[in-house]
Amino acid sequence: MEADWGTGAWLQGTPGPEIIPQLELAGSDIVVEGKKTLDAFHSTALDYLLRANEIEYAVFTGFHTNWCVESSARSAYDKGYRVIVLGDCTATDTEREQKYAEEVIFPKIGKVMDHVQFLDSLI
Repeated sequence: MEADWGTGAWLQGTPGPEIIPQLELAGSDIVVEGKKTLDAFHSTALDYLLRANEIEYAVFTGFHTNWCVESSARSAYDKGYRVIVLGDCTATDTEREQKYAEEVIFPKIGKVMDHVQFLDSLI
């Protein structure tokens, strides 16, 4: 089924937003639902849940680096979180847009890392 980007793609119950088997949820995982805009903080309980769990860092992965990821990362920065974007775990329409976000935008609001650097930092 091809998505119709103008009339409801990525809505719950449609192909696209489902959690893939490789990212199966653990018992302690929290799923934040209700995202209706580019920014994951807008119209969701994300900020409340992060603060309630005393989370200091917001680490971003996802699609449309220069739209959804950037909007959410900017909001996280504005809300006082330490922002990390995993560059090799994000993607967008063109290499030029990806490179611009990684080299110009994200360093102004946080750190850009690859997934190996990030996982190594957790040890």
